[in-house]
Amino acid sequence: MSLLNKSPIWLGLFGLYFAVQAALRILFGDRLNIDEAEAFLWAQGWSWGYGPQPPLYIWLQRLVFLLTGPSVAGLAILKALTLWATFALSFALMRRWVPPTRIWMAGLATLMLFWLPELVWESQRIRTHNVTVTIAALAFFWALLRLRERPSLGNYAALGLIAGLGLLTKWSFAPLLLAGFGSLLLSAGGRRLLHDRKALLWLVLPLAICLPTFSWIARHAAVALASADKLDFEGGQGPLVSAGLFLSSTATSVLTFLALPMLVLGAFALSTLHKPTRHDAGESGPLRRTELGVVLGIVGLTLMLILAGGLLSGATELRLRWLLPILVILVPMAALWVLDRLGRRRRIGLVAATLCLPVLLCVAMGVMLKTDPPFKSLDLDGLQEALAAENLTGTVLAKEIIAGNMALRFPELTWHDPATQLVRPCPEGPFWLLGLAEDPAVMAYLEFCQRRPSPMDAIALPHDHAITLYQALPH
Repeated sequence: MSLLNKSPIWLGLFGLYFAVQAALRILFGDRLNIDEAEAFLWAQGWSWGYGPQPPLYIWLQRLVFLLTGPSVAGLAILKALTLWATFALSFALMRRWVPPTRIWMAGLATLMLFWLPELVWESQRIRTHNVTVTIAALAFFWALLRLRERPSLGNYAALGLIAGLGLLTKWSFAPLLLAGFGSLLLSAGGRRLLHDRKALLWLVLPLAICLPTFSWIARHAAVALASADKLDFEGGQGPLVSAGLFLSSTATSVLTFLALPMLVLGAFALSTLHKPTRHDAGESGPLRRTELGVVLGIVGLTLMLILAGGLLSGATELRLRWLLPILVILVPMAALWVLDRLGRRRRIGLVAATLCLPVLLCVAMGVMLKTDPPFKSLDLDGLQEALAAENLTGTVLAKEIIAGNMALRFPELTWHDPATQLVRPCPEGPFWLLGLAEDPAVMAYLEFCQRRPSPMDAIALPHDHAITLYQALPH
């Protein structure tokens, strides 16, 4: 255990796993899924906003592209770094709640995150912004607990900085932020922190960080609010029906999210009921109980705020992936509690079962990338060959998935989808459209740029489909 009682060993093991996943993506993945295509297109330039999502993930992606060039490798490296950071911050939190002689327990608890499909499969496969907001949530928990322990100027500033950057990861960070600061009102120690003049940093820093993005949103409201329909607002069915649908969706999403890890951990916990309770928190015991209560309180308050917001707004759906930054911390917390009570044999059994998962996940990801790549039915090779024959120059506007994948194959051209193009100036040089001639927003944009679409060629695609290439000519 002496080797596993060193924090760098655990951080290195988590890094090794995500390095393998990145290598698989680079070796077998020459197609972009929808979220990767979006990131690829937006990361072509710097901006205070990029469509419906805040800009932080795209800034990070652009920084990586400056080192790697626009490529699948750049996408895979950033994904590996963000998922590693999720595990590293979870480990840092667990590390607070074990004595120095039991760091290995914090590592094993963090390892239980492999039982979360939304994190280790869906986030690895397709998520972008959702991973960064999960990092922000874990960092917020860590900074808030550290501030309660040591209310220095640096810790006040760190919490304000994380609050601002968290809002720039995804707007769904806001309920967690409000719950975190609201939780301070519930204890005498928390209220003392709020009454300190240094607490003004929690207002000043987030405003300073987010103000340019808020200004961008005000100028591009139609693009920034384009994904509001994901909440699935239903009209004409009455508030009671909408409330019932939202409550049902929320309960289903929470149970689905936690089902697998809770079943596994619950089964091992039940095996200890007939035996004396084992518990050795050591010198971290009082701190651990207090901080666990703080974290659970924030999670509960966040869920209450989400429920209130959904019911008041008339939303009817809460998607499972939106729960990741809120509920992810519960899994290693529960694992820490269970591992603390298991005997050596059962603990080894739980860890052995968990260690099978990284191997299975790598094999499954490699097989999926090789045999079932994103948009397998789309003949990207044929489209590439046809476009190469057209000898295009300048800017090409296409649907997001086509634009992103063709940008990977034709880096000498400037590729945009309607969302990325509509917030940029009119192209000065040659301007082409792949389809989209019937899209009202695109037509309005062409009119604004004083261009008209002129059909040039029909490019054949599988299943008797074709896509028309247009040149946007001056009026």
